[in-house]
Amino acid sequence: MCCSGQRMVGLSAGIGVVFWWSLIAVAVPPESRVAEVLAEAESWLQTSPEAPGWAAYLQTEVLRAQLARGAQADWRAVMEILARYSADVPGVDTGPFVKVRNALADWLAAIYAPSREELPQASREAKRIFMRRTPTDLYEARLALHAAVERLESRLQAAGPEAERWRSYLKTEPLKAQLARAEPDLRELEDIHSRFAAGYDSLGLVCFADVRRALRGYVLTARLMADGTLRRQYESALDGLASHLQTYARTPAPEDAAGISRHLRWLGQAGQAPWLVAAVQRTLSHPNVYVTVSDRLVAARLSRSVDDVSPVEDCILGTRLYGTAHTSGQVRGVLVPCEEQALVDALFEGTSRTENVGYNGPATIYSSGNTALAARKRLYLNAEGVFALPAVSSAVTSTVIHQIDTGGRALVERIAWKRAFRQKALAEAIASDHAEQRFNYRMDQQADDLVARANRGFQERFRQPLDERGLFPEYFRASTTPETVTLVLMTTGATGLGAPTAPPDVPGADLTVRSHESSINNLAAAALAGVFLDERRFDEIATRLLGLPENKEKPPDEENWAITFADEQPGTVRFADGGLRITIRGKRYMNEGRQYEAMDVAAQYRIEKTPQGFRAVRQGDLEIYPPGFVPGTGRQLSARQIALRNALRRRFGRFFEESWVPENVVIGKDTPQPLELRLSRWDAFGGWLVMGWEQVTPRKP
Repeated sequence: MCCSGQRMVGLSAGIGVVFWWSLIAVAVPPESRVAEVLAEAESWLQTSPEAPGWAAYLQTEVLRAQLARGAQADWRAVMEILARYSADVPGVDTGPFVKVRNALADWLAAIYAPSREELPQASREAKRIFMRRTPTDLYEARLALHAAVERLESRLQAAGPEAERWRSYLKTEPLKAQLARAEPDLRELEDIHSRFAAGYDSLGLVCFADVRRALRGYVLTARLMADGTLRRQYESALDGLASHLQTYARTPAPEDAAGISRHLRWLGQAGQAPWLVAAVQRTLSHPNVYVTVSDRLVAARLSRSVDDVSPVEDCILGTRLYGTAHTSGQVRGVLVPCEEQALVDALFEGTSRTENVGYNGPATIYSSGNTALAARKRLYLNAEGVFALPAVSSAVTSTVIHQIDTGGRALVERIAWKRAFRQKALAEAIASDHAEQRFNYRMDQQADDLVARANRGFQERFRQPLDERGLFPEYFRASTTPETVTLVLMTTGATGLGAPTAPPDVPGADLTVRSHESSINNLAAAALAGVFLDERRFDEIATRLLGLPENKEKPPDEENWAITFADEQPGTVRFADGGLRITIRGKRYMNEGRQYEAMDVAAQYRIEKTPQGFRAVRQGDLEIYPPGFVPGTGRQLSARQIALRNALRRRFGRFFEESWVPENVVIGKDTPQPLELRLSRWDAFGGWLVMGWEQVTPRKP
């Protein structure tokens, strides 16, 4: 695991390259990276007499031909070349070759396309390509760790007084000192990693999580380089993965999905078969959240009557006009078909009547106008937020001149009337243009404030909290048809699976949500695995993540229990047979300085429809047992386990109430015209939870 002096000289330069490369690499096609490192390897080989032999063995000309095909390359040919770069051949583990190998593996991950039925066999066949961990891999892991530490330091510099406490607790200075050494102390790095992995809620932020993952990656790479059993473990993981894939292909059960995710996670941590990991996730995962909003709901939210009186000040053909405008009409919301984002037009149709007094030289002109107005303000929604285009309008103005006062000078008055009639058509055209400009400005002014509030809510309540913890859905698409707005999301985490099938077709309501259990399970795994939470924070997380009703009941005592979630499947839901099952897995519980062993807590609910609406009714008592415990097999709980079980029943009973009645949804609660929605459908089957809401007819005052 030692770095040569030559490598240490280039380390600081390499850190900068990796830091900036990490910011832009997403946009670089993987085949471009292959071409880059292949050129470096050929330059390194050009003075060697062995260059022709290596080019023939590594099939360099075949690789060039595939690179020329870009994304249309034959993945079988690329896999064969990768097998040669990964073979147990002396010299192939040299740095330039290892870089090509790693880039080839990333490229293969983008183009590898076995069918669903071929995945089990593909898993077994992956055994022929074993990517040994080399000093080059360790060097690149070190660069990645340096870059992550630099990003964390940049974030801490903006954190104020809190930053020093984090630096002290996380030992960032000792970490930097270790990275400055030729051979960092792995035990010291593992100790520092344990602090980043302590599970405190704030450590889930991306800036901390990146360092935690990079630390683990570096230490794992160093350990794996010396692990003579790694290939055997790799082959065992592939066999286990193939078995789960075969069973999952017949019946996509949650247990097999969890097994697949576990093996994919091991492959990722060991730096093996990234092409297989990507292919499994890509092939077996469908989007797992669908939200549809009806055109009726959009129209109800945007439609309103306009009755507005405002002052008018204008200048047309040298005449200064002062008066009032009475604008009346109707705004309605219309969906615009689009597959790339959701488009909604706020359309206005109405009239603006004006009473004006104009001044031009000695003449005072009394007139009225009638302007027919049609305007459009286009709104759009995508993964970045809610936005609006400038309003556009069309106005046609007709005017009537009632009187021209010239102070009794008849000749001047006759000239003024002739001039007014001669310029009337031009004046009306100019008035139409000015009316459009005024209305566009007012429409933008009113709508842009609402759009800014909507976008702020989207960012602060949805996008930003998820981005900060690396939890934003991997796939987010908004679209519109003339009848619906549809949001389609997929969240898988690093190695999870999405929904195994497309969502069920259900009659549309004003608001419909179809959520597969994988969406919540993957999010819980990414957000809660190994995390330490006290009871108060758990209350908030349970409400926001698992969808439990807000807990208004006070704790049974003043104690503040805490939980450290399990590393795998920390929180899961199951949707089936008209019910839902929620399971919380804690590997440790703490209270008043005492630590308690692992315990799982589960609640089973059945969805019922009553004359008053829907409710979820808990079936029996909470199920609280140690991991792996099967009731009725003769195994007994210890006295300590029974005491913990009773304590947890009291604590979790506050969250898992005997019955749960969803409250009505109110859209625009703080606006003059809020919309109330009542739950009209609630069902759970085949892994999907389906909920639909209809508008509540407002009560007449």
